[in-house]
Amino acid sequence: MRINVKPESPSFIERIAVAPETRDAEFRARRRSYDELTVTPGAVSDYTPKGWTVLKEMKSGVRLRKEREADENLENRFWCCLYRLGYSELNVGRHFKVTVSAKGGTVQKQIDVFARDEETVVVAECKTAEENKKKPLQMALAEFDSLKRPIADAIRKHYGKAFKPKVLWLFVTDRIEWSDNDRSRAAQQNTKIITERDLNYIDELSRILGPVARHQFKATYLQGVKIPELEDKRVPAVRCKIGGKIAYVFSAHADDIIRVSFVNHRDLRDPRGTPSYQRLVNPYRLKKISEFLVGGGYFPNTILLNFRKKPRFDLSQPSDDKDIQFGHLYLPDTYKSCWVVDGQHRLYGCALLPASMMQPTLAFIAFEAISADEEAKLFTTINREQQKVQRRLLDELDGDLKWDSPNKSDQMAAIASRAIDLMNNEFGSPFEDKVKLPSVKDSMDRPLDLPQIRQAIISSRLIGRVAPGDKLFTPGPFYDTNSDKTLARVMGGLNAYFRQIRAADPDRWESGGEGRLCNNFGVPAHIRFLSELIQHVQKRDSIDARELTLSELNTAIEHLLQPVTDFIRSASEEAFRKLFNVTVGSGGIPRYYFALCGLTHASDETFCPPGFEAHVQLLTQEQEELANKNVNWVQNHVHQIVVSRLREVYGPDFFDKAITNKEIQKSAYAKLVDDDAPEKQGPEGYLDFIELKRIVESKENWPHFQEILAIPLPGERKGQSKHIKWFDEINRIRRISAHPYGKRYNPNDIEILKTVCDALTPVVQQH
Repeated sequence: MRINVKPESPSFIERIAVAPETRDAEFRARRRSYDELTVTPGAVSDYTPKGWTVLKEMKSGVRLRKEREADENLENRFWCCLYRLGYSELNVGRHFKVTVSAKGGTVQKQIDVFARDEETVVVAECKTAEENKKKPLQMALAEFDSLKRPIADAIRKHYGKAFKPKVLWLFVTDRIEWSDNDRSRAAQQNTKIITERDLNYIDELSRILGPVARHQFKATYLQGVKIPELEDKRVPAVRCKIGGKIAYVFSAHADDIIRVSFVNHRDLRDPRGTPSYQRLVNPYRLKKISEFLVGGGYFPNTILLNFRKKPRFDLSQPSDDKDIQFGHLYLPDTYKSCWVVDGQHRLYGCALLPASMMQPTLAFIAFEAISADEEAKLFTTINREQQKVQRRLLDELDGDLKWDSPNKSDQMAAIASRAIDLMNNEFGSPFEDKVKLPSVKDSMDRPLDLPQIRQAIISSRLIGRVAPGDKLFTPGPFYDTNSDKTLARVMGGLNAYFRQIRAADPDRWESGGEGRLCNNFGVPAHIRFLSELIQHVQKRDSIDARELTLSELNTAIEHLLQPVTDFIRSASEEAFRKLFNVTVGSGGIPRYYFALCGLTHASDETFCPPGFEAHVQLLTQEQEELANKNVNWVQNHVHQIVVSRLREVYGPDFFDKAITNKEIQKSAYAKLVDDDAPEKQGPEGYLDFIELKRIVESKENWPHFQEILAIPLPGERKGQSKHIKWFDEINRIRRISAHPYGKRYNPNDIEILKTVCDALTPVVQQH
């Protein structure tokens, strides 16, 4: 914290973005985790020592990129969340200061993130570390707490006494493991903690819902704080029993319920909110509901709520049925005191109505303090019977309800699913916005399917393994003492690995399926590959990966991963496609995985995971079978092409006119005479493959074949010859097929065959 004393100043708060265009410009500057600039080629050497890397070479110059520092990224990420949440005022720049009164003058206090709306002010301190570790925060918390009153006074002076906001004092951290003592200190000081997991939740919620999510944000961090405007606010109601549970039937203005409500969104899988059952709100549907209401529409059906505490209910008249009573219900008057079980779209659609429009009256049924499990079961029952939501969402709910289940298979599935969702929402993660979600419309920008990646994590045994027979659980390298810690280790391990994969070729990674890297073959294959790298170093070094920190584990596998990242970084598009172009139904993930294994095995033969040698042998057999077919295909079709072209140019007497070499003629006629077949071909049918080359390359015939049979081989420079060396190569390669014992095709043979086949295919189609 930087504190400077200066003379009294009339300005208490500096550089606030109030105008929409100012906020938008600041958002554009903060939204990326890196800086980019274009320089001349000669200036590159001046920037690389400062951490800049070459991203792309262009005609206009060289594009450079530099990752921002972790603390700046954390501040920017939280700032962007508040921007999306619709806060009307936000700080500008990283050196935002508030002037507070002090003895002998004033003190300037730098605030990392500042935001304000009509009823709240956010003051946030951001702390990060280079890697996950415990970090004492006692002094930082004490200093933050000591400045709360002076900052609050400065806010009142700046905005006037009429503005009485609720101030959210927030400590935002990344890669810092909070001690129990520091958590207790923060709670005593009324400082709210936002860890990386909490920030993931806020981030995704703000991206999808925008300003509507501000109500959810306030509910989370102002829980239990009274709302003066709702004190002693009552509505006519009926208290009754539904399914043996006390419930209240009433009508109320939408904005009164919105201010105290909270929705436990399942898609984001916040571990502390488990079981989280609600599907994420659909922004398009919210917009349509708002338009419907503006047009005079209304909802006659009820929204289902749960009051987390027993509300005050005053009887107004007696009833003959003790289970049905009439009276006045006092609405909850604190944040996060009312949970929405069903009907969130109808409720939050009202939040998008114009300020000039009166809030509609909605019908509600509110249960009295039922448990979270009962909420989830009620939601599931309603939507399963009415078939209102995707079956996939309901089927996956059981895993969330068993977050800490003794059934390890259920527990691993829940941890894997939640890890994927959180990484998908994590700012700067390789998986950020890459995974399709049940409540988010599919797009090319989200190439990964959650079930497929989840299954890869489970089958890789990174979390652990459940034996089929005795159900014995064996912990994996990412397993920890409880579900929360295991989740953090899974996310940290996968993020660290895939950051290296992404950094090797950012453009390829960001291109999704087209890049053959960040797709439903590549990511599962890499997860399995990561597991095998860890297994290898465990056996080689006689260590237990669970006893290593993630940083130590990354160091242990670094040299094994290097050949893979080197290939991704340097391989041409053709080479990358050739190695990783797998398709559905071809055993794509195993093929991709073994291709990764092959890269590491080539530089370290001790790395030979189970199944690798068998796969190589199988691949060799497949290549030989395909090569044999290609050799026969080339021989047959080249013969047909040559004869067809000669007949076309020279007419019926082409054999005598086109083939002036008497030795070739005599050889063909001799074979014709010796052929005992009942139906003989003409002499052209007895030409050898290498004789075809001599016919084609002759001075008089070459002009007729130059356009269709000039095929440059890999490595040959165009324009330096007739490019018919391939005839000799095919003639050599075909002997391997004719005499297979002790002979094998090498990679160069396979590449030559492919080159020739690719060149001849359009010629064959024309003839």
